[in-house]
Amino acid sequence: MKLSLSIATYNEEKNIHYPLDSAYDLVDEVVIVDGGSTDRTAEIAQSYGKKVRIINVDNVKMFHKNKQKAIEAARGDWILQLDADEELSPELKNEIKLVTGPVSSSFPSVLASNNTPRLPACRQARRAAGTLSFRHPSLVAYWLPRKNWFLTRFLEKGGQYPDYTIRLYKNGVAKFPCKDVHENVE
Repeated sequence: MKLSLSIATYNEEKNIHYPLDSAYDLVDEVVIVDGGSTDRTAEIAQSYGKKVRIINVDNVKMFHKNKQKAIEAARGDWILQLDADEELSPELKNEIKLVTGPVSSSFPSVLASNNTPRLPACRQARRAAGTLSFRHPSLVAYWLPRKNWFLTRFLEKGGQYPDYTIRLYKNGVAKFPCKDVHENVE
Protein backbone atom coordinates (compact mmCIF):
# COMPACT_ATOMS: atom_id res chain seq x y z
CA MET A 1 0.00 0.00 0.00
CA LYS A 2 1.18 3.51 -0.74
CA LEU A 3 1.76 5.99 2.09
CA SER A 4 1.61 9.79 1.74
CA LEU A 5 3.16 12.24 4.18
CA SER A 6 1.01 15.36 4.58
CA ILE A 7 2.44 18.60 6.05
CA ALA A 8 1.12 22.16 6.24
CA THR A 9 3.81 24.83 6.60
CA TYR A 10 4.38 28.52 7.12
CA ASN A 11 7.93 29.82 7.70
CA GLU A 12 9.23 26.47 8.96
CA GLU A 13 12.80 26.52 7.58
CA LYS A 14 14.17 25.70 11.05
CA ASN A 15 11.80 22.75 11.57
CA ILE A 16 10.86 21.17 8.23
CA HIS A 17 13.78 18.76 8.46
CA TYR A 18 12.14 16.95 11.42
CA PRO A 19 9.29 15.27 9.55
CA LEU A 20 11.27 14.93 6.32
CA ASP A 21 14.36 13.35 7.92
CA SER A 22 12.30 10.93 9.97
CA ALA A 23 9.69 9.88 7.40
CA TYR A 24 11.06 10.47 3.87
CA ASP A 25 12.29 6.91 3.35
CA LEU A 26 9.03 5.51 4.76
CA VAL A 27 6.62 7.31 2.43
CA ASP A 28 5.88 7.18 -1.29
CA GLU A 29 5.15 10.90 -1.56
CA VAL A 30 5.33 14.08 0.50
CA VAL A 31 2.57 16.67 0.06
CA ILE A 32 3.35 20.07 1.55
CA VAL A 33 0.82 22.88 1.49
CA ASP A 34 2.71 26.09 2.21
CA GLY A 35 0.75 29.12 3.40
CA GLY A 36 2.94 31.78 1.81
CA SER A 37 6.24 31.31 3.62
CA THR A 38 8.73 34.15 3.29
CA ASP A 39 11.70 32.03 4.38
CA ARG A 40 13.43 29.01 2.78
CA THR A 41 10.81 26.39 3.80
CA ALA A 42 9.88 25.39 0.24
CA GLU A 43 13.48 25.42 -0.98
CA ILE A 44 14.63 23.15 1.85
CA ALA A 45 11.70 20.77 1.40
CA GLN A 46 12.23 20.56 -2.37
CA SER A 47 15.90 19.68 -1.81
CA TYR A 48 14.79 16.30 -0.40
CA GLY A 49 13.95 15.05 -3.86
CA LYS A 50 11.30 14.16 -6.35
CA LYS A 51 8.86 12.67 -3.82
CA VAL A 52 8.15 16.19 -2.51
CA ARG A 53 5.23 18.11 -4.01
CA ILE A 54 4.65 21.65 -2.78
CA ILE A 55 1.32 23.42 -3.16
CA ASN A 56 1.51 27.16 -2.51
CA VAL A 57 -1.52 28.94 -1.04
CA ASP A 58 -2.15 32.25 0.73
CA ASN A 59 -3.92 30.88 3.81
CA VAL A 60 -1.58 31.92 6.60
CA LYS A 61 -4.29 32.22 9.26
CA MET A 62 -6.39 29.27 8.13
CA PHE A 63 -3.98 26.46 8.99
CA HIS A 64 -6.69 23.80 9.16
CA LYS A 65 -7.57 24.59 5.53
CA ASN A 66 -3.96 24.02 4.49
CA LYS A 67 -3.90 20.69 6.31
CA GLN A 68 -7.15 19.74 4.59
CA LYS A 69 -5.72 20.71 1.17
CA ALA A 70 -2.68 18.53 1.87
CA ILE A 71 -4.73 15.43 2.67
CA GLU A 72 -7.01 16.05 -0.32
CA ALA A 73 -3.96 16.23 -2.60
CA ALA A 74 -2.43 13.03 -1.18
CA ARG A 75 -2.48 10.05 -3.53
CA GLY A 76 -1.49 7.26 -1.14
CA ASP A 77 -3.78 4.59 0.29
CA TRP A 78 -2.76 5.79 3.76
CA ILE A 79 -1.93 9.32 4.95
CA LEU A 80 0.55 10.16 7.68
CA GLN A 81 -0.10 13.74 8.77
CA LEU A 82 2.67 15.49 10.68
CA ASP A 83 3.26 19.06 11.74
CA ALA A 84 6.45 20.72 10.49
CA ASP A 85 8.07 20.44 13.93
CA GLU A 86 7.22 16.77 14.51
CA GLU A 87 9.28 13.67 13.87
CA LEU A 88 8.78 9.92 14.05
CA SER A 89 10.68 7.79 16.53
CA PRO A 90 12.37 4.74 14.99
CA GLU A 91 9.96 2.49 16.93
CA LEU A 92 6.87 4.29 15.67
CA LYS A 93 8.26 4.28 12.15
CA ASN A 94 8.61 0.49 12.29
CA GLU A 95 5.04 0.10 13.51
CA ILE A 96 3.73 2.31 10.73
CA LYS A 97 5.50 -0.01 8.27
CA LEU A 98 3.63 -2.93 9.81
CA VAL A 99 0.26 -1.19 9.57
CA THR A 100 0.62 0.15 6.03
CA GLY A 101 2.71 -2.65 4.54
CA PRO A 102 1.74 -6.14 3.44
CA VAL A 103 -0.01 -8.34 6.00
CA SER A 104 2.45 -10.54 7.82
CA SER A 105 1.73 -13.68 9.79
CA SER A 106 4.06 -12.36 12.49
CA PHE A 107 1.87 -9.31 13.18
CA PRO A 108 0.14 -9.62 16.57
CA SER A 109 -3.53 -10.51 16.34
CA VAL A 110 -6.07 -8.67 18.45
CA LEU A 111 -9.19 -10.26 17.04
CA ALA A 112 -11.96 -11.70 19.15
CA SER A 113 -13.37 -15.11 18.28
CA ASN A 114 -15.96 -13.51 15.97
CA ASN A 115 -13.17 -11.80 13.98
CA THR A 116 -13.91 -8.26 15.19
CA PRO A 117 -11.28 -5.97 16.66
CA ARG A 118 -11.15 -5.94 20.45
CA LEU A 119 -10.99 -2.17 20.64
CA PRO A 120 -10.94 -1.84 24.44
CA ALA A 121 -8.04 -4.29 24.55
CA CYS A 122 -6.36 -2.39 21.74
CA ARG A 123 -6.69 0.86 23.65
CA GLN A 124 -5.23 -0.73 26.77
CA ALA A 125 -2.34 -2.22 24.83
CA ARG A 126 -1.74 1.09 23.10
CA ARG A 127 -1.76 3.02 26.36
CA ALA A 128 0.53 0.54 28.07
CA ALA A 129 3.03 0.23 25.27
CA GLY A 130 2.68 3.63 23.63
CA THR A 131 2.47 1.89 20.28
CA LEU A 132 0.03 1.08 17.51
CA SER A 133 0.03 -2.60 18.55
CA PHE A 134 -2.77 -3.73 16.29
CA ARG A 135 -4.00 -4.05 12.73
CA HIS A 136 -7.32 -5.04 11.26
CA PRO A 137 -8.78 -4.50 7.77
CA SER A 138 -11.77 -2.59 9.15
CA LEU A 139 -9.63 -0.03 11.01
CA VAL A 140 -9.27 3.21 9.07
CA ALA A 141 -7.33 5.40 11.51
CA TYR A 142 -4.78 5.09 14.29
CA TRP A 143 -4.09 7.22 17.33
CA LEU A 144 -0.36 7.89 17.57
CA PRO A 145 1.40 8.73 20.84
CA ARG A 146 2.90 12.20 20.74
CA LYS A 147 5.59 13.57 23.04
CA ASN A 148 5.21 17.25 23.88
CA TRP A 149 8.26 19.41 24.55
CA PHE A 150 8.33 22.80 26.27
CA LEU A 151 11.49 24.89 26.57
CA THR A 152 13.60 21.86 25.57
CA ARG A 153 12.01 19.65 28.26
CA PHE A 154 9.88 16.58 27.61
CA LEU A 155 6.50 16.93 29.34
CA GLU A 156 5.82 13.49 30.74
CA LYS A 157 3.88 14.37 33.89
CA GLY A 158 0.44 15.86 34.45
CA GLY A 159 -1.28 13.88 31.72
CA GLN A 160 0.93 15.25 28.95
CA TYR A 161 2.28 11.87 27.79
CA PRO A 162 1.29 10.09 25.87
CA ASP A 163 -0.78 12.71 24.07
CA TYR A 164 -2.66 10.58 21.53
CA THR A 165 -3.72 12.17 18.28
CA ILE A 166 -5.03 10.70 15.03
CA ARG A 167 -2.21 11.10 12.52
CA LEU A 168 -2.38 7.91 10.43
CA TYR A 169 -5.53 7.19 8.45
CA LYS A 170 -6.80 5.75 5.21
CA ASN A 171 -7.15 8.22 2.38
CA GLY A 172 -10.65 9.65 2.04
CA VAL A 173 -11.90 9.04 5.58
CA ALA A 174 -10.77 12.16 7.45
CA LYS A 175 -11.25 15.92 7.38
CA PHE A 176 -10.03 18.83 9.46
CA PRO A 177 -12.58 20.89 11.40
CA CYS A 178 -12.57 24.69 11.28
CA LYS A 179 -10.29 25.25 14.25
CA ASP A 180 -7.23 27.50 14.52
CA VAL A 181 -4.96 25.46 16.79
CA HIS A 182 -4.63 21.86 17.97
CA GLU A 183 -6.87 20.70 15.18
CA ASN A 184 -7.40 16.96 14.88
CA VAL A 185 -9.04 15.10 12.03
CA GLU A 186 -12.63 13.95 12.33
